[in-house]
Amino acid sequence: MSVDLMSENRELILCCDADDCVAADAAMARMGAVILEDLIPSDWCDEMLSDFQVPLDEITLGEDVLGYREGFHGTLTKRLHGLFRWSNRLSEVVLHPTLMTMVDALVVAKSGARSFRLSNAELMVIYEGQERQVLHRDSASWPTATSGAGGVRLLNVIVALTPFTERQGATRLVPGSHEWPACVVPQPESSVVASMQKGSALLYSGDLWHGGGAHQGDAPRAGLYFGFIPSWLKPLENHVVTNGQRVVERLPERLQQLLDVEQSGFTVYA
Repeated sequence: MSVDLMSENRELILCCDADDCVAADAAMARMGAVILEDLIPSDWCDEMLSDFQVPLDEITLGEDVLGYREGFHGTLTKRLHGLFRWSNRLSEVVLHPTLMTMVDALVVAKSGARSFRLSNAELMVIYEGQERQVLHRDSASWPTATSGAGGVRLLNVIVALTPFTERQGATRLVPGSHEWPACVVPQPESSVVASMQKGSALLYSGDLWHGGGAHQGDAPRAGLYFGFIPSWLKPLENHVVTNGQRVVERLPERLQQLLDVEQSGFTVYA
């Protein structure tokens, strides 16, 4: 069943200070998304873009490294994985105290999990001329897993390394659609633009309908994507394979745990 949102439900995604976790939690419950303004310094964004430039240049536009997306990511985009190989700063972003607090509150406390994991990390770059992406739910990667009362099975985070504007192809969201049954599919006109400045972060439920916007600007739009899941779900990315064992072994112990790497080789309680 395809539906369009009523006009009174087409609200813009709430923006709040990066340290205002109470307001962020309330926005997530109501709209399924929130923007944390100025989560990281602007110079961190420039530093990481510089770190990723060499491997990014080696990727062909529209290259489907996963091998099964059939144009889902677009023909004028680039996706880079194994990010911890290239940037030392990335660890600080993933382990940002505000992000850790939000994931703990939204994923762990309401899912019955003992902890959470980083399912995958990705650099997403959209170039001029890329058309709007089809609306979708990322939680479809685990179709039989349930979110639990008030919780999420997947918390998505996009950190803007460049400005996210409508002209630059900012992510489009359908507010409130995280509570819709699976049979309800939104019309593209139901989505709103999640505009944010460089260094801000968009948090949204994996059950929220969303998609990349059409890029009509003259500069690439770059963002970091992190997917956080309860510890009882299987991560999409094998971080040891994509980053290399030696790289993972040098990461902070807490980050290794998020990558589902335990020194003992076992996670006894999930």
